[in-house]
This record gives sequence, structure tokens and C-alpha cells, in this order.
Amino acid sequence: MSTYKELKGLRVKYVPTDTTSPSTAAAGDVWYNTAEGALKGYVGIGAWSTSVALTTARQACGGAGTLTAGLVFGGTNADGTAYNAQTEEYNGSGWSSGGDLNTARQDGASAGTQTAGLFAGGEGGGSDNESEEYNGSTWSEGDNLNTARRSLGSFGTQTAAIGAGGWASSSNQAIVESYNGTSWSEVANINAARRLAHCGAGTATAGIVAGGGPPEVAHSEGWDGSSWTEGNNLNNAARSNGMFGSQSAAISVGGATPSVQNKTESYDGTSWSNTPATTAAALRSMASPNDTSTNLSGFIAGGYTTTAVGTTEEYHNTFQARTAGAWANGGNLNTARRQTTAIGTQTAGLCINGFTDETVAIAEEYDGTSWTESGDTSNAKRLHASAGTQTAGLAYGGVGYLVHNESYDGSTWTEVANLNAGRFGVLGFGTQTSALMAGGQADGGATIDDVEEWDGSSWTEIADMNTARYAGSGVGTSTAGLVFGGNVPPQTVNTETWDGSSWTEVANLFTAEDAHAGAGTQTAALSFGGAPSVTTTVGWDGSVWSTSPALGTGVGFHGGCGTSTSALCAGGGAPNTVVNTTQEWTGVTTTDTASTIDFD
Repeated sequence: MSTYKELKGLRVKYVPTDTTSPSTAAAGDVWYNTAEGALKGYVGIGAWSTSVALTTARQACGGAGTLTAGLVFGGTNADGTAYNAQTEEYNGSGWSSGGDLNTARQDGASAGTQTAGLFAGGEGGGSDNESEEYNGSTWSEGDNLNTARRSLGSFGTQTAAIGAGGWASSSNQAIVESYNGTSWSEVANINAARRLAHCGAGTATAGIVAGGGPPEVAHSEGWDGSSWTEGNNLNNAARSNGMFGSQSAAISVGGATPSVQNKTESYDGTSWSNTPATTAAALRSMASPNDTSTNLSGFIAGGYTTTAVGTTEEYHNTFQARTAGAWANGGNLNTARRQTTAIGTQTAGLCINGFTDETVAIAEEYDGTSWTESGDTSNAKRLHASAGTQTAGLAYGGVGYLVHNESYDGSTWTEVANLNAGRFGVLGFGTQTSALMAGGQADGGATIDDVEEWDGSSWTEIADMNTARYAGSGVGTSTAGLVFGGNVPPQTVNTETWDGSSWTEVANLFTAEDAHAGAGTQTAALSFGGAPSVTTTVGWDGSVWSTSPALGTGVGFHGGCGTSTSALCAGGGAPNTVVNTTQEWTGVTTTDTASTIDFD
């Protein structure tokens, strides 16, 4: 009887959990989980999951990069009359803005990475042979294609790419060109002339194209760096299907047959096989970044169903299933109110004061399921600031230009040293003994940039923010803070970081917001909601904002607390309304799906 080592050439791995060594497992690998006392094996079953949509719906866009560092650019609307120059960057959970193409266009050859992308040819405002390179922030003009065309199949990198087939001079083309980072050169033609939009995977010396048309074909060809070899066909003829992976392990998804489909096929280096994995939406003409890794994880974005869409779907072929972040309903507040604040965590939160039909002194504690009324504050407050935790909190300022500052020990509020100047609509963050108060409206109605720091016993004026604002949001600590949005007026997109001594302007929010809430830290934050009744959610990774799934119900002037992966949204409302709803945010999660064998 053969041992596992004789069959695989490897010993069985001993690991305490399934999220260490097996996270890099390949199909057929076996490991022993010492914590569970179980032998586990990896079964490579892929699945699609829906992620956050592009900020702009479009089809026939180009793509580059990987599942966690992707790039989508160009494209057009549903009827092909409005070409797009927009670039969006994907971080594995949401989209952020990149630099625009110099020429808006669709259906070009795309290759490369998020910081070194390539887009050549395509239909738009240029001559259909334009080539551009992306450096992570801007596009610059490169050497043009020798033959102007659109609907090319493509793969490779910014300095070693292939553009195959396409449409030019009113006919399908067999032309193939190779890019070396400086210029395009004609190489051996594909065997069957056709439009190969989005149909390509691999490297400049080991690639594959499959499908194409019209009419739709199942034709598959492999490239070895000098010639094309016909291989086993797709099981389903398709054009404008998405592809990613390598010459030895690739995925083809969707496409027109001629009706739009949601099927997925997997390539093992020899033949294509139908898989049980299907996309949520039947799609064609979507971006499918050319991730050449062999783990068969990738994504598609945009495309066409019956119109252009912004759909993003991820494909995972690992032993862990991945679930996108989402908001869910939690237990309702006992008292509906807006212009409130919240501190603490999703399972140990505190919602402080606010406005019903009058300013209230109510405080409620959340245990992850329900709210319980706790001790009232000494002074009723609204549009105030707060900092700390459920059992060690601080609440200060508010409408009426309040200077009041109160400390909470988990049961009782106690008045402590007042602010130097009363104000409302202030931004606050930090701890009970080390907090900041920034901006707001001062007596007389002026919007201010003043900042005060609390050391546990007194407030001291420190360096002003760069942008005066009120009704914004802030997260972090007194030495590593982040403020964003607010009203100047008007509403602002401005974001600033605080390092304990000075403020620095960083990347702006997508859209101007005020009366929104925040959660997290200076390097990992969440902004959600806003006036008048906004559902928008965006995430901050320390350098850029990116899109996240929207709130289930739009709110403004609500309380927010927690982390960027586990946040709480409490109360709020639209103008002249109040709500008692609670919404809970859970970030991206993974679930172990490895098969288990009893070890006896």
C-alpha cells in the first residue's frame, strides 16, 4: 500500500488551525489539524461571490491586476455612444478612483498590474491604435499598435504583452502583435480570425485565447512565444467571455452564445471542463484582469446584461469561502433620536443623547443584540462629540455652544473640566483620558478649525485643522487621528490625518458628506450615512477611500462606532424625522470549507 508521501512527494503537514499552511494548499493536499484532531484534505471547488459594484456602470472596459489589487479602465455605456476614460482601482473589497485615460475608449487590449497597466487599441475618440501605460496614478502615451483595431484578446504584462485578433476594416482579424515595453511588433497570426475581446490569459511566452466571434466559436489556441497551437475547444461557444489565469490553469466565464450566459469553464492545461460555479448575473463584455497565478482566483467587473452594469463578482478556488462585507439590522434603540453620538464597539456600544422633539440626556448601552437605558448625562446634548468606550466614556460640547464635558464610568456621568470654548457640530475621538475636539460652529455662527486636546484633567488648544468644518466625523487616537467630511459650508470631501503635532491633508472622500458617522482607526476606517438620508459607505485603508456595500437604510445625524470590520450605526434620521434603527456592519469574512476525515 502506498503512503501519502510516496503518492504526493510530501509529508502530511501538522498545523494548529486551517488558516496557516493550508491557506496555500492545492487540490489534493492533506494536512493534520492538531487542534481538532482531524485529518483534512483540500477539494478544489470554485465559486463566485458578489462584491461591490464599480462606481460607474459600463461595458467593454479593460482590466489588469489581481483579485486584491485590480484595475478597470475605459469602456462605454449600453449602446456604445458614450466612451469612458475613467480608471478604478480594486483592493479586494471596494473601488477607488485612479487616473483617467488620455483617450476614452472601449474594447482594447489590456494587460499588466494595478501599478503597471497597459491599454492598446480599442474604439473611441482616437485612431483605434493608441497605446497607453499606467504607473499607478496616471496614464502616459506609448508606442501605437501597427494595425488599428478593437476587440483584441490580450494577456501579459506592461513590458511583455500580446494583443491578438480583433476587428478592423469591417472584418475579423487574425493579426497578433507583441509589446516589449517600448514598441509593438507583429508576430505569428492566430489560426482563426475573430474578435477576441476579453478572451485571453497567461504570459507573453505562455498564453491562451478561447472563444470569440461573431459568430460565436469555441475555438481555443495556445501561444508559446513564437507560434499558436490549436487545443481542445471550450464546451460552450462564446464571444466577449471573460478569462483569467495561466496557460496551465485558466477560467473562462460568461459571454454571448449569442444570448448572454453565466457559465464557468475551467482549463487544466489540456482541456476545458464545465464547472458548477455560475455568476449571479449573466454577463458579457466585462473586464477580467489577467491574474496569471495558478490558484484560479480572480474577478470580473462591469459588462453587459440587457444594459451596461457595474457588477463585480469574485471567483475563489480555495478551501475557504469568502463573503463580502454587509450591513444587517440590529436591535432598536429604546428612544428614537437623531443628532446623537456613539462610542465603543459593535457588541459593547454606548449611544449618547440626541434630539427627539427636544434635546435629551438619554444614554443607552448595546450588548450586540439589544439596547438598555443607562445613567442619563447631567446635561442634555445634541450635535456634540464623544470619545472612549462603553465603560469609560467622554461627552462634550453641543448645540447652545455648550462647554460642558462629562465623564462616564459605566454607570454614572460626572462633570469634569469644561472646554475652553463652547461649540456644536464638533468632531471628537480618542479615549476618556486622551481625546480631541476639532472644528464645529462657534458662538456667532462661524465655522472654525480650532482643535482642543484633553489629557484627563484639562483642555488645551493645539494646532488647527487645515479645513474648518462642522458636522464631520473623526476616528482614531489623540496621536493618530483621522477627520473627514463635514460642512464648511458647503459639504466637503476633505480628509486630514493627525500625528500628535500637525494635520496633513490626504486623499479626499468620493463625495462631499456631512452628518455622517465613522468607525475605526487612522489607517483602517469606515464612513457611512450622512445628510439628508444617505446610504453610502466607504472604507479607508490609510491612503485611499474605496467603495463598500451601502447601509440598508439611509440615515443622517446618527451615531457610529466600532472598527472598520465591525461597526455600529445607531439612530439618526432625515430632516424632521427620527429613527430608532440599529445597523451592524461586518467586513469581509472567510469560512473554512475544507473536507474533514475522522482520524480513527
